[in-house]
Amino acid sequence: MTLLSIHQPAIRIAGWLFLLSTPLVSVAQATSVPPCTPITLRASGVTGRPPLQTFWTLPGGGRVRSNPARFDPGPKPPGLYTATFTAINSAGRASRSVSFTIESLRFREAPHVENLGQRQVRVSASTEGATELQWIWGDGRTSSWLSLCDGLSQTHRYPSAGTYTLRARARNCRDPILESPPIAIEVTAQPEPKILAFAAQGCTLGFCLFAPGMPILFDQRFDGSPTAYLYDWDGNGTFEEVSGVPVSSHAYGKSGVYIPVLKVTSGPLSATFRHAAPILVQPAHAAIEP
Repeated sequence: MTLLSIHQPAIRIAGWLFLLSTPLVSVAQATSVPPCTPITLRASGVTGRPPLQTFWTLPGGGRVRSNPARFDPGPKPPGLYTATFTAINSAGRASRSVSFTIESLRFREAPHVENLGQRQVRVSASTEGATELQWIWGDGRTSSWLSLCDGLSQTHRYPSAGTYTLRARARNCRDPILESPPIAIEVTAQPEPKILAFAAQGCTLGFCLFAPGMPILFDQRFDGSPTAYLYDWDGNGTFEEVSGVPVSSHAYGKSGVYIPVLKVTSGPLSATFRHAAPILVQPAHAAIEP
C-alpha cells in the first residue's frame, strides 16, 4: 500500500523555471492493518538540489534509507503508530509523518449465514485484527484455518436438515484465539426462495403513472420454488393479498403514490423485494405538479 506521496514544487517567473531547493513532503491518508502484516511505505517524485539524502524513521526509532521501505509491525500491541519520511539537502530538511493503526482482534459483527438449500450454507465474517479464520460447523466437523481477504466466504454441506450451532474463530500472531458467540442456524433441504424481478409494466425511466382502477401488470421472476406469495400493495407493512401462485396484476382504486412490497416463503425460508420505482395513481386528466 502506498502511504506517502512526495512532490517537488516549481515557480516560473519571466520565462525562467526555478526549482525550489528545499524538498516538500505531502502525506496520504492513514490506514489500519492487523498485526504481523507488512506495510510498504513509498515516497514518489522526491527531488531537490543535490546532494539529497532521504530516509524513513520507523515506529520504535529505527531508520531505513531504502525507498520504498518495508515495515513489519510484528506482534506490536494495538494502537496508533507513526512513520516519518525525511529529505535533507544543503538548503535544509523537510519531514512529514503518516499514521497507521495496528488493529485489535475482534468480530465487527455476528457472522453472516446464507441458507442455500440442499443442506448447504454460505458463511462469512467481518473481523478486525485477524489474519486467519476457522469455522466450527456444529455437525462434528471444523474447517481448516483460512487466510483472510476481503469478500472471503465459505460453503458447507450438512449431513441432514435440522438446527445446528455455528461458531467462527479468528486468530493472528499476537492474540489468543477469539471465538464468536454461537449462532443457531436452520439448515433445510429445499433451496432458499429468491425474487429475481418484481416490476410494473409500462414504467418509463423509473416513472410509473396509472389511472385509478386500471389493472397494472407486474413482471415477476423467482428462484428456489416459493410456496406462498404475499403482496403488500400499499407498502404500508401489511400483506393484504396472499396466494399460492404469483398474482400477475393489481388495480389501485384510489389516487396516491404506492411502493408495493412482495414477500415469498418456502417453509421457514423467505425473501422480500421492494418495488424499485414509486407508482403514481391519478386520473388521466389530472395535471402533474412540477
